[in-house]
Amino acid sequence: MILYINGRFLTQRLSGVQQFGIEICKELIAKYELKILVPAKSQLQTKEFKEELLPIGRLTGHFWEQLELPYFMKSQKNALLLNLCNTAPLFCKKQFITIHDLAFAVQPSWFDWRFSLFYNFLIPRIIRKSNYIFTVSETIKQEIISTFKIGSEKISILGNKVSDKLINSGAIKPNNLEFRSQSFYLMVGSSNPRKNFTFVEDLFKSDLSNFKLVVVGGSHAAFKANETIKSDNIIYLDFVKVGELKWLYENALALINPSVYEGFGIPNLEALAFKTLVFCANIPVFKEIYKDSVSYFELNEKQSLKALIMQHQNNPMSFNIFEPRGGAIFNAFQNQNRATEIINVIDK
Repeated sequence: MILYINGRFLTQRLSGVQQFGIEICKELIAKYELKILVPAKSQLQTKEFKEELLPIGRLTGHFWEQLELPYFMKSQKNALLLNLCNTAPLFCKKQFITIHDLAFAVQPSWFDWRFSLFYNFLIPRIIRKSNYIFTVSETIKQEIISTFKIGSEKISILGNKVSDKLINSGAIKPNNLEFRSQSFYLMVGSSNPRKNFTFVEDLFKSDLSNFKLVVVGGSHAAFKANETIKSDNIIYLDFVKVGELKWLYENALALINPSVYEGFGIPNLEALAFKTLVFCANIPVFKEIYKDSVSYFELNEKQSLKALIMQHQNNPMSFNIFEPRGGAIFNAFQNQNRATEIINVIDK
């Protein structure tokens, strides 16, 4: 049996969700006959796949996904569609979906109103109609169960991994970064309210002006953008190349992740891959996934984060305990056999 993949994510700007889809496809190719369906009229954002691609239709975006994709699937007898990046066609009888988080329902104001309206209409319906659901953490699994009254037997967890492309790329210092390594703190993620970057930027502008902060990640059309705080010690790099991101992880004093809500928090795992300290907000999903491999500060409490940074500055050796713990967490996720989990569900 051919496994069909909803490949619309390959036409989108790459973020953690899209990278998840790419990595899952690469794992499945080794074990399953795979066809990745993509809009024939759209430009792909990656060259990861060739023989597996099957361009169809004349539309693009949501119209392609909701109209032409289910029409094609209907023509394939007993075919199964696997959706890896949140959305899926509403009218497809046999499909599995992957829900990365429920941010659209938790706080609609974080998003552009059209995006919020569409997701709050679509996602609850595809969750209830799908044959099976994958998600990325136990925290989100429990949210799906309680929000939509879905039985736990219908949901499995597929954790994230750090992409081989990031791990194996050559580290390249960004051209517009003038200061030396090990002299800056780092934040990575798209500019939107739930990432909570403004909280950290304001702290560095006011109380930590002697320390440098590098912020990586631009705005996304789906989200309301954060207000940018201008300060001489804060450098914004927008989106960077893979090699540049690797250099930043390897040379940062620590990654700071102040997010209010996440499904997984892939920047934390990426930082651990390069033996970089992680300072993150004390939210349930981070406690679940990263346990004692990172340092926590209280959400939205500036003095808590400031105290952590000053402790690091005054006694960096006290943080040496985190490297082996982080390595163990990283290895556990990298060694997941996600393709087998998916195939076991499909073959039930």
